[in-house]
This record gives sequence, structure tokens and C-alpha cells, in this order.
Amino acid sequence: MKRALVCGGGGFIGNHLVSRLKKEGYWVRAVDLKEPEFSKTEADEFVGGDLTDYNFVREVIATGDYFHKPPINIESSSMKSITCC
Repeated sequence: MKRALVCGGGGFIGNHLVSRLKKEGYWVRAVDLKEPEFSKTEADEFVGGDLTDYNFVREVIATGDYFHKPPINIESSSMKSITCC
């Protein structure tokens, strides 16, 4: 089974990405600073933590095939400054 990590999995977009990945047969780990705010997550595992903490990141990305939805604050970011890896 493929594994997915969704950063920002507690937010609106991240929660929808989790749902989509589950429908496609992925085991999903969602990571966010806060618990899901819109509905109960469908993620197999939800981990609360800060992605700016190096040791925390090492723990959550131990293994797997990952999707990444970086958390974006639209109010303080310009779409021109967003890059995709």
C-alpha cells in the first residue's frame, strides 16, 4: 500500500487532499499545528506538530511515498513567490 504525508492536513484544502488520497487507496498521515477545524479527518494517523522543528520532521517523514501540500498564508504570500518542487 502506498503511503502519503499531507502537511497542513488539518486545514480545509489538506483535509480534502486526505479524503482524495484515501479514496485512491493510500494510507495517509496528516500533519498540522492544530487539529482539523472543518470536519473529522479521514487520515489513518494525525500528528500535531511544528514543521519548522527539524527533529519533528525527521520523525514524520520516516518512510513512504509522499504528497506535500505546504501550508500557505494567502494574506502574507504572493502567488508569484510560490514554487513547486
